[in-house]
Amino acid sequence: MPQQTQKRTESDGPFLFHDLILVQYDIYMDQLRQVVEHFSNDPLARILTRCLRSNEPLKGIDRSAVRERVPPHVYETRNDFKTCGCCGRIYWKGTHWVASTKQVMRIFGIQE
Repeated sequence: MPQQTQKRTESDGPFLFHDLILVQYDIYMDQLRQVVEHFSNDPLARILTRCLRSNEPLKGIDRSAVRERVPPHVYETRNDFKTCGCCGRIYWKGTHWVASTKQVMRIFGIQE
């Protein structure tokens, strides 16, 4: 599979990644595998650590600060919350996190 990458340095100006990759596939599972293999990343290391809306890194937030901002059942059953400093969304490890983690594990053949 041919890969085209381009190295950039800080003197090139603002950038997000040091490496750029031309993704060769149309199917998202193949795209994900290609990117993870190219950058030698652990597919589970940073799962759901960024805001789904703004892509900003999530930061921990005190549980008491989210009491009025999450459903009562969530507040009663969860202790760990994260927030986006950009848009203010609140995140917790609920069913979406479990399903996403299982999907990534299936894509990469990782056993539970």
